Amino acid sequence: MHRPANVAVVLLVAAGAFLGGSWYARQSLNQDRTDASRKPLRYVCPMHPQYTSDKPGQAPCCGMPLEPVYAGMAAPKESGAPAGAIHVDADRQQLIGVRTQRAAKEGGRFTIRTTGRVAADENRLYRVNAARDLWIRKVYPPIVGSRVRKDEPLVEFWAANLYSAGEAYLYALDARDRQAKTTQNSPTQLQPLEYRARQALENLQNLGVTDSDIEEMTRTREPKSMILLRSPTDGVVLSRTATMGDRVGASTELYQIAELGQVWIYADLFENEARYVRPGMTARARVAARDLSFNARVSEVPPAFDAQSRIMKVRLDAANPRMALWPGMFVDVEFLIELPPAISVPAGAVMDSGRQRTVFVARGNGYFEPRPVETGWRFGDRIEIVQGLASDEEIVAEGNFLLDSESRMRMAAAGVEEAAKDPVCGMQVDRRKARAGGLTGEFEGKVRYFCSEHCKKTFDKDPARYAAGPGRDKPHTTMRNAGS
Repeated sequence: MHRPANVAVVLLVAAGAFLGGSWYARQSLNQDRTDASRKPLRYVCPMHPQYTSDKPGQAPCCGMPLEPVYAGMAAPKESGAPAGAIHVDADRQQLIGVRTQRAAKEGGRFTIRTTGRVAADENRLYRVNAARDLWIRKVYPPIVGSRVRKDEPLVEFWAANLYSAGEAYLYALDARDRQAKTTQNSPTQLQPLEYRARQALENLQNLGVTDSDIEEMTRTREPKSMILLRSPTDGVVLSRTATMGDRVGASTELYQIAELGQVWIYADLFENEARYVRPGMTARARVAARDLSFNARVSEVPPAFDAQSRIMKVRLDAANPRMALWPGMFVDVEFLIELPPAISVPAGAVMDSGRQRTVFVARGNGYFEPRPVETGWRFGDRIEIVQGLASDEEIVAEGNFLLDSESRMRMAAAGVEEAAKDPVCGMQVDRRKARAGGLTGEFEGKVRYFCSEHCKKTFDKDPARYAAGPGRDKPHTTMRNAGS
Protein backbone atom coordinates (compact mmCIF):
# COMPACT_ATOMS: atom_id res chain seq x y z
CA MET A 1 0.00 0.00 0.00
CA HIS A 2 2.97 2.45 0.55
CA ARG A 3 4.82 1.64 -2.68
CA PRO A 4 3.50 4.63 -4.71
CA ALA A 5 4.56 7.03 -2.00
CA ASN A 6 8.08 5.59 -1.99
CA VAL A 7 8.34 5.91 -5.73
CA ALA A 8 7.34 9.61 -5.56
CA VAL A 9 10.00 10.30 -2.95
CA VAL A 10 12.68 8.64 -5.05
CA LEU A 11 11.68 10.72 -8.12
CA LEU A 12 11.81 13.97 -6.12
CA VAL A 13 15.28 13.15 -4.79
CA ALA A 14 16.56 12.32 -8.29
CA ALA A 15 15.15 15.56 -9.75
CA GLY A 16 16.74 17.59 -6.98
CA ALA A 17 20.11 15.98 -7.57
CA PHE A 18 19.87 16.69 -11.31
CA LEU A 19 18.99 20.37 -10.83
CA GLY A 20 21.71 20.80 -8.27
CA GLY A 21 24.30 19.30 -10.58
CA SER A 22 23.15 21.54 -13.47
CA TRP A 23 23.41 24.61 -11.28
CA TYR A 24 26.89 23.67 -10.15
CA ALA A 25 27.98 23.01 -13.73
CA ARG A 26 26.69 26.42 -14.86
CA GLN A 27 28.45 28.14 -12.01
CA SER A 28 31.70 26.40 -12.86
CA LEU A 29 31.34 27.31 -16.54
CA ASN A 30 30.63 30.95 -15.71
CA GLN A 31 33.63 31.03 -13.40
CA ASP A 32 35.80 29.59 -16.17
CA ARG A 33 34.44 32.21 -18.60
CA THR A 34 35.09 34.99 -16.11
CA ASP A 35 38.65 33.82 -15.61
CA ALA A 36 39.13 33.57 -19.36
CA SER A 37 37.63 37.02 -19.92
CA ARG A 38 40.21 38.57 -17.61
CA LYS A 39 43.00 37.22 -19.74
CA PRO A 40 43.76 39.65 -22.59
CA LEU A 41 43.19 38.29 -26.06
CA ARG A 42 45.59 40.84 -27.54
CA TYR A 43 46.93 44.35 -27.08
CA VAL A 44 46.04 47.21 -29.42
CA CYS A 45 47.11 50.80 -29.99
CA PRO A 46 44.32 53.18 -28.91
CA MET A 47 45.23 55.52 -31.78
CA HIS A 48 45.71 52.86 -34.45
CA PRO A 49 43.39 49.91 -33.67
CA GLN A 50 44.73 47.98 -36.64
CA TYR A 51 48.06 47.54 -34.80
CA THR A 52 47.88 44.51 -32.50
CA SER A 53 50.37 42.65 -30.37
CA ASP A 54 50.29 39.59 -28.15
CA LYS A 55 52.45 41.38 -25.56
CA PRO A 56 52.02 44.65 -23.64
CA GLY A 57 54.26 47.56 -24.51
CA GLN A 58 54.25 50.75 -26.58
CA ALA A 59 52.97 51.24 -30.11
CA PRO A 60 55.83 51.94 -32.53
CA CYS A 61 53.60 54.26 -34.57
CA CYS A 62 52.90 56.87 -31.89
CA GLY A 63 54.58 55.66 -28.72
CA MET A 64 51.35 55.30 -26.75
CA PRO A 65 50.91 52.36 -24.32
CA LEU A 66 49.09 49.39 -25.79
CA GLU A 67 45.74 48.62 -24.20
CA PRO A 68 44.45 45.09 -23.51
CA VAL A 69 41.42 43.70 -25.32
CA TYR A 70 39.41 41.08 -23.44
CA ALA A 71 36.81 38.66 -24.76
CA GLY A 72 33.49 40.44 -25.24
CA MET A 73 34.95 43.97 -25.35
CA ALA A 74 33.35 46.12 -28.03
CA ALA A 75 36.04 48.73 -28.43
CA PRO A 76 39.28 50.00 -26.97
CA LYS A 77 39.36 53.11 -24.88
CA GLU A 78 37.28 55.60 -26.88
CA SER A 79 39.09 58.64 -25.56
CA GLY A 80 42.14 57.66 -27.55
CA ALA A 81 40.33 56.77 -30.78
CA PRO A 82 40.25 59.27 -33.66
CA ALA A 83 37.28 61.63 -33.66
CA GLY A 84 34.30 60.04 -35.37
CA ALA A 85 35.75 56.52 -35.37
CA ILE A 86 33.13 53.80 -35.09
CA HIS A 87 33.02 50.07 -34.53
CA VAL A 88 30.76 47.89 -36.69
CA ASP A 89 30.67 44.14 -36.19
CA ALA A 90 30.73 41.72 -39.09
CA ASP A 91 26.98 41.04 -39.00
CA ARG A 92 26.11 44.74 -39.24
CA GLN A 93 28.68 45.26 -41.99
CA GLN A 94 26.99 42.56 -44.03
CA LEU A 95 23.56 44.02 -43.26
CA ILE A 96 24.39 47.55 -44.46
CA GLY A 97 26.46 46.33 -47.39
CA VAL A 98 29.92 47.51 -46.39
CA ARG A 99 32.53 46.56 -48.96
CA THR A 100 36.19 47.47 -48.64
CA GLN A 101 39.12 47.52 -51.02
CA ARG A 102 42.67 48.78 -50.97
CA ALA A 103 43.67 52.15 -52.34
CA ALA A 104 45.91 51.55 -55.34
CA LYS A 105 48.75 53.65 -56.70
CA GLU A 106 48.44 53.33 -60.42
CA GLY A 107 48.54 55.35 -63.60
CA GLY A 108 46.84 54.69 -66.85
CA ARG A 109 44.96 56.04 -69.80
CA PHE A 110 41.63 57.75 -69.54
CA THR A 111 39.36 59.00 -72.29
CA ILE A 112 37.40 62.24 -72.16
CA ARG A 113 34.37 62.02 -74.43
CA THR A 114 32.46 65.13 -75.38
CA THR A 115 30.76 66.87 -78.29
CA GLY A 116 32.14 69.49 -80.63
CA ARG A 117 30.74 71.95 -83.13
CA VAL A 118 32.37 72.53 -86.52
CA ALA A 119 33.15 76.12 -87.51
CA ALA A 120 34.83 77.67 -90.52
CA ASP A 121 38.51 78.46 -90.21
CA GLU A 122 38.52 82.25 -89.93
CA ASN A 123 41.83 82.36 -91.79
CA ARG A 124 40.02 80.80 -94.77
CA LEU A 125 36.84 82.84 -94.52
CA TYR A 126 36.13 85.43 -97.25
CA ARG A 127 33.64 88.26 -96.98
CA VAL A 128 32.62 89.68 -100.35
CA ASN A 129 31.72 93.35 -99.83
CA ALA A 130 30.56 96.18 -102.09
CA ALA A 131 33.51 98.43 -102.86
CA ARG A 132 31.22 101.47 -103.25
CA ASP A 133 27.60 102.36 -103.86
CA LEU A 134 26.23 100.08 -106.57
CA TRP A 135 23.06 98.78 -108.16
CA ILE A 136 22.64 95.02 -108.46
CA ARG A 137 21.28 94.16 -111.91
CA LYS A 138 21.63 90.37 -111.85
CA VAL A 139 22.13 87.63 -109.21
CA TYR A 140 23.68 84.31 -110.27
CA PRO A 141 22.55 80.85 -108.98
CA PRO A 142 24.93 80.18 -106.02
CA ILE A 143 22.92 80.34 -102.79
CA VAL A 144 23.64 79.51 -99.14
CA GLY A 145 25.13 76.01 -98.94
CA SER A 146 26.22 75.95 -102.58
CA ARG A 147 29.75 75.12 -103.57
CA VAL A 148 31.45 77.71 -105.74
CA ARG A 149 34.65 77.78 -107.76
CA LYS A 150 37.23 80.53 -107.83
CA ASP A 151 36.13 83.36 -110.22
CA GLU A 152 32.62 81.94 -110.56
CA PRO A 153 30.11 84.82 -111.15
CA LEU A 154 28.03 85.84 -108.15
CA VAL A 155 26.31 89.14 -109.03
CA GLU A 156 26.35 91.68 -111.84
CA PHE A 157 26.20 95.32 -110.84
CA TRP A 158 26.28 98.84 -112.20
CA ALA A 159 28.29 101.61 -110.56
CA ALA A 160 28.50 105.30 -111.31
CA ASN A 161 31.47 106.36 -113.45
CA LEU A 162 32.25 102.74 -114.22
CA TYR A 163 32.19 103.14 -118.02
CA SER A 164 34.26 106.36 -118.00
CA ALA A 165 36.81 104.77 -115.66
CA GLY A 166 37.15 101.87 -118.11
CA GLU A 167 37.68 104.27 -121.00
CA ALA A 168 40.35 106.20 -119.04
CA TYR A 169 42.18 102.96 -118.34
CA LEU A 170 42.13 101.85 -121.96
CA TYR A 171 43.25 105.32 -123.17
CA ALA A 172 46.23 105.21 -120.77
CA LEU A 173 47.16 101.76 -122.03
CA ASP A 174 47.01 102.91 -125.67
CA ALA A 175 49.14 105.97 -124.96
CA ARG A 176 51.75 103.89 -123.14
CA ASP A 177 51.87 101.29 -125.90
CA ARG A 178 52.27 103.90 -128.64
CA GLN A 179 55.06 105.63 -126.76
CA ALA A 180 56.83 102.32 -126.14
CA LYS A 181 56.97 101.63 -129.89
CA THR A 182 58.97 104.83 -130.50
CA THR A 183 62.56 103.68 -130.42
CA GLN A 184 64.14 107.10 -129.88
CA ASN A 185 62.40 107.45 -126.51
CA SER A 186 64.23 106.26 -123.42
CA PRO A 187 62.56 104.23 -120.58
CA THR A 188 62.60 107.38 -118.48
CA GLN A 189 60.17 109.05 -120.85
CA LEU A 190 57.67 106.16 -120.33
CA GLN A 191 57.41 106.64 -116.58
CA PRO A 192 54.62 109.29 -116.65
CA LEU A 193 52.53 107.08 -118.94
CA GLU A 194 53.13 104.04 -116.74
CA TYR A 195 52.04 106.06 -113.73
CA ARG A 196 48.83 107.21 -115.52
CA ALA A 197 47.95 103.62 -116.55
CA ARG A 198 48.55 102.34 -113.00
CA GLN A 199 46.36 105.11 -111.57
CA ALA A 200 43.53 104.23 -113.97
CA LEU A 201 43.87 100.56 -112.99
CA GLU A 202 43.52 101.41 -109.29
CA ASN A 203 40.38 103.41 -110.05
CA LEU A 204 38.81 100.32 -111.62
CA GLN A 205 39.81 98.16 -108.65
CA ASN A 206 38.30 100.71 -106.26
CA LEU A 207 35.03 100.37 -108.13
CA GLY A 208 35.08 96.62 -107.44
CA VAL A 209 36.21 95.38 -110.84
CA THR A 210 37.88 92.00 -110.42
CA ASP A 211 41.29 91.14 -111.81
CA SER A 212 39.81 88.68 -114.30
CA ASP A 213 37.48 91.38 -115.70
CA ILE A 214 40.36 93.84 -115.95
CA GLU A 215 42.38 91.24 -117.87
CA GLU A 216 39.44 90.72 -120.25
CA MET A 217 39.09 94.48 -120.74
CA THR A 218 42.80 94.75 -121.47
CA ARG A 219 42.58 91.95 -124.04
CA THR A 220 39.43 93.15 -125.84
CA ARG A 221 40.14 96.89 -125.43
CA GLU A 222 36.46 97.48 -124.71
CA PRO A 223 35.14 99.22 -121.57
CA LYS A 224 32.38 97.61 -119.51
CA SER A 225 29.20 99.20 -118.26
CA MET A 226 28.33 96.18 -116.06
CA ILE A 227 30.77 94.45 -113.74
CA LEU A 228 30.68 90.86 -112.52
CA LEU A 229 31.44 90.20 -108.86
CA ARG A 230 33.16 86.82 -108.70
CA SER A 231 34.02 84.28 -105.98
CA PRO A 232 37.50 84.88 -104.53
CA THR A 233 38.10 81.17 -103.79
CA ASP A 234 36.86 77.61 -104.05
CA GLY A 235 34.49 77.11 -101.15
CA VAL A 236 30.96 77.08 -99.79
CA VAL A 237 28.54 80.00 -99.57
CA LEU A 238 27.72 80.55 -95.88
CA SER A 239 25.55 83.62 -96.33
CA ARG A 240 24.09 85.76 -99.14
CA THR A 241 22.34 89.12 -98.86
CA ALA A 242 22.48 90.13 -102.53
CA THR A 243 19.06 90.53 -104.16
CA MET A 244 18.37 91.63 -107.68
CA GLY A 245 17.46 95.31 -108.00
CA ASP A 246 18.96 96.30 -104.63
CA ARG A 247 20.96 99.45 -104.26
CA VAL A 248 23.64 98.83 -101.64
CA GLY A 249 26.14 101.11 -100.00
CA ALA A 250 29.88 100.82 -99.80
CA SER A 251 31.23 98.05 -97.48
CA THR A 252 27.90 96.18 -97.50
CA GLU A 253 28.54 92.43 -97.12
CA LEU A 254 26.99 90.57 -100.04
CA TYR A 255 28.45 87.07 -99.62
CA GLN A 256 30.37 85.08 -97.05
CA ILE A 257 32.35 82.20 -98.52
CA ALA A 258 34.44 79.67 -96.61
CA GLU A 259 37.20 77.45 -97.93
CA LEU A 260 36.55 74.18 -96.05
CA GLY A 261 39.74 72.26 -96.72
CA GLN A 262 40.67 73.07 -93.12
CA VAL A 263 38.08 73.65 -90.37
CA TRP A 264 37.89 74.38 -86.66
CA ILE A 265 36.11 72.23 -84.09
CA TYR A 266 35.07 73.74 -80.76
CA ALA A 267 34.97 70.95 -78.15
CA ASP A 268 33.01 71.51 -74.91
CA LEU A 269 34.88 70.57 -71.74
CA PHE A 270 34.28 71.14 -68.04
CA GLU A 271 36.86 73.22 -66.20
CA ASN A 272 38.30 70.21 -64.38
CA GLU A 273 38.71 68.39 -67.72
CA ALA A 274 40.13 71.25 -69.79
CA ARG A 275 43.25 71.51 -67.63
CA TYR A 276 44.45 68.13 -68.92
CA VAL A 277 44.10 69.11 -72.58
CA ARG A 278 47.27 70.77 -73.84
CA PRO A 279 48.15 72.49 -77.12
CA GLY A 280 49.46 70.05 -79.70
CA MET A 281 47.53 67.05 -78.36
CA THR A 282 45.78 64.89 -80.92
CA ALA A 283 42.06 64.29 -80.52
CA ARG A 284 39.70 62.08 -82.48
CA ALA A 285 36.59 63.57 -84.05
CA ARG A 286 33.84 61.31 -85.37
CA VAL A 287 30.72 61.86 -87.43
CA ALA A 288 28.56 59.07 -86.04
CA ALA A 289 25.83 59.28 -88.68
CA ARG A 290 28.34 58.73 -91.50
CA ASP A 291 30.82 56.55 -89.59
CA LEU A 292 33.69 58.89 -90.43
CA SER A 293 36.64 59.69 -88.15
CA PHE A 294 39.20 62.49 -88.29
CA ASN A 295 42.32 63.42 -86.39
CA ALA A 296 42.30 66.93 -84.95
CA ARG A 297 45.03 68.91 -83.23
CA VAL A 298 44.49 71.09 -80.16
CA SER A 299 45.20 74.69 -81.12
CA GLU A 300 47.69 76.99 -79.43
CA VAL A 301 44.81 79.39 -78.79
CA PRO A 302 43.74 79.26 -75.08
CA PRO A 303 40.28 77.80 -74.41
CA ALA A 304 37.36 80.23 -74.36
CA PHE A 305 35.11 80.24 -71.29
CA ASP A 306 31.33 80.41 -71.64
CA ALA A 307 30.10 82.08 -68.43
CA GLN A 308 26.48 81.07 -69.01
CA SER A 309 27.06 77.33 -69.39
CA ARG A 310 30.38 77.29 -67.45
CA ILE A 311 31.92 75.31 -70.28
CA MET A 312 35.44 75.64 -71.67
CA LYS A 313 35.50 75.65 -75.46
CA VAL A 314 38.74 74.13 -76.73
CA ARG A 315 39.58 74.82 -80.37
CA LEU A 316 40.81 71.98 -82.58
CA ASP A 317 42.29 72.26 -86.08
CA ALA A 318 41.17 69.50 -88.44
CA ALA A 319 41.95 68.76 -92.08
CA ASN A 320 38.81 68.28 -94.18
CA PRO A 321 39.95 67.02 -97.59
CA ARG A 322 36.69 65.21 -98.37
CA MET A 323 34.50 68.15 -97.32
CA ALA A 324 32.70 65.91 -94.82
CA LEU A 325 32.77 68.52 -92.04
CA TRP A 326 30.54 71.55 -92.53
CA PRO A 327 30.11 74.62 -90.30
CA GLY A 328 27.41 74.06 -87.70
CA MET A 329 27.77 70.26 -87.73
CA PHE A 330 28.08 68.43 -84.39
CA VAL A 331 30.71 65.71 -83.94
CA ASP A 332 31.84 63.37 -81.17
CA VAL A 333 35.29 64.19 -79.80
CA GLU A 334 37.61 61.96 -77.76
CA PHE A 335 40.73 63.05 -75.88
CA LEU A 336 43.15 60.35 -74.71
CA ILE A 337 44.67 61.42 -71.38
CA GLU A 338 47.74 59.68 -69.93
CA LEU A 339 48.30 60.19 -66.20
CA PRO A 340 51.33 59.34 -64.04
CA PRO A 341 50.93 56.82 -61.19
CA ALA A 342 48.89 58.20 -58.28
CA ILE A 343 46.83 56.91 -55.37
CA SER A 344 43.24 56.54 -56.51
CA VAL A 345 40.00 55.18 -55.05
CA PRO A 346 36.51 54.49 -56.41
CA ALA A 347 34.47 57.67 -56.81
CA GLY A 348 31.80 56.30 -54.46
CA ALA A 349 34.34 55.97 -51.65
CA VAL A 350 34.70 59.76 -51.28
CA MET A 351 32.09 61.57 -49.19
CA ASP A 352 31.90 65.22 -50.27
CA SER A 353 30.17 67.58 -47.84
CA GLY A 354 31.16 70.69 -49.77
CA ARG A 355 33.56 71.82 -47.06
CA GLN A 356 35.51 68.58 -46.78
CA ARG A 357 36.06 65.33 -48.63
CA THR A 358 36.23 62.20 -46.48
CA VAL A 359 36.95 58.52 -46.93
CA PHE A 360 36.42 55.79 -44.33
CA VAL A 361 39.54 53.78 -43.60
CA ALA A 362 39.12 50.22 -42.33
CA ARG A 363 41.49 49.95 -39.34
CA GLY A 364 40.86 46.26 -38.68
CA ASN A 365 38.79 44.41 -36.09
CA GLY A 366 35.64 46.20 -37.25
CA TYR A 367 36.92 49.75 -36.69
CA PHE A 368 36.39 52.48 -39.27
CA GLU A 369 37.96 55.92 -39.19
CA PRO A 370 36.73 58.96 -41.17
CA ARG A 371 39.77 60.43 -42.91
CA PRO A 372 39.78 63.92 -44.48
CA VAL A 373 41.50 63.82 -47.86
CA GLU A 374 42.43 66.13 -50.70
CA THR A 375 41.42 65.00 -54.17
CA GLY A 376 42.87 65.62 -57.61
CA TRP A 377 41.72 64.33 -60.98
CA ARG A 378 38.53 62.37 -61.52
CA PHE A 379 38.06 60.15 -64.54
CA GLY A 380 35.31 57.60 -64.90
CA ASP A 381 34.77 55.94 -61.51
CA ARG A 382 38.23 56.77 -60.10
CA ILE A 383 39.34 59.77 -58.01
CA GLU A 384 42.92 60.70 -57.25
CA ILE A 385 43.79 61.17 -53.56
CA VAL A 386 46.43 63.90 -53.37
CA GLN A 387 46.83 63.90 -49.60
CA GLY A 388 45.47 62.05 -46.59
CA LEU A 389 45.71 58.44 -47.69
CA ALA A 390 48.61 56.04 -48.12
CA SER A 391 48.94 53.41 -50.79
CA ASP A 392 47.49 49.99 -49.87
CA GLU A 393 45.35 51.37 -47.04
CA GLU A 394 41.98 49.66 -46.97
CA ILE A 395 39.04 51.98 -47.54
CA VAL A 396 35.26 51.54 -47.61
CA ALA A 397 34.10 51.45 -51.23
CA GLU A 398 30.41 50.79 -50.61
CA GLY A 399 28.08 51.32 -47.66
CA ASN A 400 29.91 54.42 -46.43
CA PHE A 401 26.76 56.56 -46.28
CA LEU A 402 25.48 54.75 -43.21
CA LEU A 403 28.93 54.78 -41.64
CA ASP A 404 29.18 58.51 -42.26
CA SER A 405 25.75 59.09 -40.71
CA GLU A 406 26.61 57.16 -37.56
CA SER A 407 30.02 58.83 -37.30
CA ARG A 408 28.50 62.32 -37.53
CA MET A 409 25.84 61.47 -34.96
CA ARG A 410 28.46 60.29 -32.50
CA MET A 411 30.60 63.38 -33.04
CA ALA A 412 27.59 65.65 -32.58
CA ALA A 413 26.51 63.83 -29.40
CA ALA A 414 30.01 64.12 -27.97
CA GLY A 415 30.30 67.80 -28.95
CA VAL A 416 33.36 67.04 -31.09
CA GLU A 417 34.34 69.42 -33.86
CA GLU A 418 35.45 68.28 -37.29
CA ALA A 419 38.80 66.58 -36.93
CA ALA A 420 42.08 68.04 -38.17
CA LYS A 421 45.21 66.18 -39.15
CA ASP A 422 48.41 66.40 -37.17
CA PRO A 423 51.00 67.51 -39.78
CA VAL A 424 53.75 65.53 -38.06
CA CYS A 425 52.30 62.09 -37.33
CA GLY A 426 49.11 62.24 -39.41
CA MET A 427 46.78 61.52 -36.49
CA GLN A 428 43.21 62.87 -36.46
CA VAL A 429 42.98 65.60 -33.82
CA ASP A 430 39.90 67.10 -32.14
CA ARG A 431 40.29 70.82 -32.82
CA ARG A 432 38.54 71.83 -29.59
CA LYS A 433 40.73 69.61 -27.41
CA ALA A 434 43.86 70.77 -29.19
CA ARG A 435 42.97 74.41 -28.57
CA ALA A 436 42.16 73.70 -24.93
CA GLY A 437 45.50 71.96 -24.47
CA GLY A 438 47.51 74.64 -26.27
CA LEU A 439 48.46 72.17 -29.00
CA THR A 440 48.10 74.57 -31.92
CA GLY A 441 50.47 76.58 -34.05
CA GLU A 442 50.33 78.87 -37.07
CA PHE A 443 52.41 78.71 -40.20
CA GLU A 444 51.90 80.44 -43.53
CA GLY A 445 48.62 81.90 -42.27
CA LYS A 446 47.12 78.49 -41.46
CA VAL A 447 46.39 77.07 -37.99
CA ARG A 448 47.90 73.63 -37.33
CA TYR A 449 46.61 71.18 -34.71
CA PHE A 450 48.70 68.59 -32.87
CA CYS A 451 47.93 65.43 -30.92
CA SER A 452 50.77 65.84 -28.42
CA GLU A 453 53.40 68.26 -27.18
CA HIS A 454 56.06 66.13 -28.86
CA CYS A 455 54.51 66.61 -32.32
CA LYS A 456 54.11 70.34 -31.72
CA LYS A 457 57.78 70.76 -30.79
CA THR A 458 58.84 68.68 -33.77
CA PHE A 459 56.82 70.89 -36.07
CA ASP A 460 58.12 74.12 -34.51
CA LYS A 461 61.71 73.05 -35.18
CA ASP A 462 61.18 72.74 -38.94
CA PRO A 463 57.68 73.89 -39.95
CA ALA A 464 58.42 74.08 -43.68
CA ARG A 465 59.20 70.37 -43.75
CA TYR A 466 55.86 69.31 -42.25
CA ALA A 467 53.62 72.03 -43.65
CA ALA A 468 52.52 69.84 -46.57
CA GLY A 469 51.54 66.99 -44.26
CA PRO A 470 53.15 63.85 -42.85
CA GLY A 471 55.57 62.03 -45.10
CA ARG A 472 55.94 64.99 -47.49
CA ASP A 473 58.92 67.29 -47.73
CA LYS A 474 57.24 69.58 -50.26
CA PRO A 475 53.71 70.29 -51.43
CA HIS A 476 52.12 67.88 -53.83
CA THR A 477 51.50 69.20 -57.31
CA THR A 478 49.03 67.86 -59.78
CA MET A 479 49.18 67.97 -63.54
CA ARG A 480 47.87 71.33 -64.79
CA ASN A 481 47.29 72.87 -68.19
CA ALA A 482 50.00 75.45 -68.80
CA GLY A 483 47.37 77.83 -70.07
CA SER A 484 44.96 77.48 -67.13
